[in-house]
Amino acid sequence: MAPVLADQPFAPIPTPMFALAKGEVPDEYTGLATEMACVHNFLICGLNAIYLQAPHVRTARDQLAFLNFVHQWYRCLHVHHTGEEEAFFPVIEARTGIKGIMDGNIAQHAQFEPRVEELNGYVQRCLHNPATVGELYDGDKIVTMIDSFGATLRQHLAEEIPTLLSLREHRDKLKGLHKEFQDQGGKHMQELGMFTGGACVMTMHDVGYEGGLHAGFPPAPAIVVWVLRNVAWWVHRDWWRFAPCDRHGRMRPLAFTAAAPAAADASVQKESVAIVSKDSA
Repeated sequence: MAPVLADQPFAPIPTPMFALAKGEVPDEYTGLATEMACVHNFLICGLNAIYLQAPHVRTARDQLAFLNFVHQWYRCLHVHHTGEEEAFFPVIEARTGIKGIMDGNIAQHAQFEPRVEELNGYVQRCLHNPATVGELYDGDKIVTMIDSFGATLRQHLAEEIPTLLSLREHRDKLKGLHKEFQDQGGKHMQELGMFTGGACVMTMHDVGYEGGLHAGFPPAPAIVVWVLRNVAWWVHRDWWRFAPCDRHGRMRPLAFTAAAPAAADASVQKESVAIVSKDSA
């Protein structure tokens, strides 16, 4: 059976940067929309990894680790959308002077957020009762819950990209908006925490997507990226076994599928063996 990657059932979003003609210079809005697409794509990639692996996580220990991965994915989505509604979208509205200019995006949030919260509520119930997680855990239930919002969420994540591109119509009032978005992203990473949500982001962003065009994402100082990949990743390495990418952001076969039930990814096994042996001593 062929290895399973986290590139389905929800397809990643083509980025505006990738669509440029050869030699075409991107403007601020192409850069902004492309970075937003990268955020949306790691959320999609993580959701695919959850969807495809949930029914195949068998032991209580693995289930707890998997549920923690799901929780970190939820935190990434929640912080991203809360940040848009409370900070980024109000900036756009204030600078353009157009009240409700981003209300369509906020309305889309409302279409899927209650279902996402149902998933998070279930995950929290399981995590708060670790002694009985084997009885509470139901991978098929997780799949069913994702089925209730996944397509709507993916549609929203795709449709927000042309909305951002259309803001170039207001370029005279929105100069520096890309930098504003990057600053908000830095605050989100701080809120998520280096050893939890921050490390999770690095394991969900596929550095090889669109021929490696986005290998430099996220736009953080090199030392921060190095620490996330080489230090923070190890703290909860059992959670990241379920991630779609390794700690370097390289897409890999999912570890818990019908093709490879309960088999940890070879690269994770290799990187973890020394520490696992030490922990067992």
